[in-house]
Amino acid sequence: MENKIKNKMKKNLEKVIGLKKIFCTLMILLLLITCVFSISPEAKEEFDLAQKKLSQINQDIRQIREEGFATVRFIDEFVLVREIYSSAYLLADANKPTDLKLFYERIENLEKLLINAKEVRDELIALKKAISEVDPNIDTNQVQVLYNEAEQEFNDQRYEFSMKKIDAAYEKIVELQGIEAKASAAYEAAQKNIVFFFENNWKTMLTIILIIIIVYLIFRKKIHLYYINNKIESIEFEINVLKNEIKKSQENYFISGSMTEEEYTIKAKMYAEKIRDLRGTLALYQEKKEKFDKKRHVLFNKNN
Repeated sequence: MENKIKNKMKKNLEKVIGLKKIFCTLMILLLLITCVFSISPEAKEEFDLAQKKLSQINQDIRQIREEGFATVRFIDEFVLVREIYSSAYLLADANKPTDLKLFYERIENLEKLLINAKEVRDELIALKKAISEVDPNIDTNQVQVLYNEAEQEFNDQRYEFSMKKIDAAYEKIVELQGIEAKASAAYEAAQKNIVFFFENNWKTMLTIILIIIIVYLIFRKKIHLYYINNKIESIEFEINVLKNEIKKSQENYFISGSMTEEEYTIKAKMYAEKIRDLRGTLALYQEKKEKFDKKRHVLFNKNN
């Protein structure tokens, strides 16, 4: 009985010793794995700094979103940078060669993009103010179109193109102001020349004006009669032209048949209406001429 107990205790002791050996072996293996696959202190410090960079960029993106900026482009770029960071960290954690060069390049581009966005926003505000301060006499529609295009590019997060539109708007303002300045200078020069001309030639100009007035007073009746006769001849000529057109239409319809009845009716009616109106006008001028001739005849008889 005692032998059985001793054998059983011996077996239990052997099991405990075996378990201790297995445990020690596992602990040694775990320690070896930790030593082989854990990230080095230098690399950990570098990745900690990179993580701070990511946190700061994330905070900056949140801030500009609160200020009303569109952030789709920033978020896409941030996700890409974070993936680059994670990939580099996994490689470093596995004791494989890696570096954060690409990470910092993308971070730098993202930081520049954030700065660019704020600069373009400020430039748009300044441009809007500059447009409002342009001389009201200058037409700024072309400048306003460029401003609207720049604003749209900004809202689409195409900051490079927005800045080009802003520069073009400023160039257009300068151009328009230059044109206005030249026009003002030309006007002032012309005004001075006119004043100078009259100051030095007022006697000659006054003499010419008096001669014109005297000539008009002497020949005004003849001038008036010439005008009436000229109008009568002009109206009679126009009536004859219309009559010839009616004659041609009649030949085309009745003789050659090259004109339809509908076309002939429309043209004949149109020409007849024009001739009627012209004859009414002609009658008025002929009446004026008769009155003028009667007055001149009466004056001639008085003088004789």
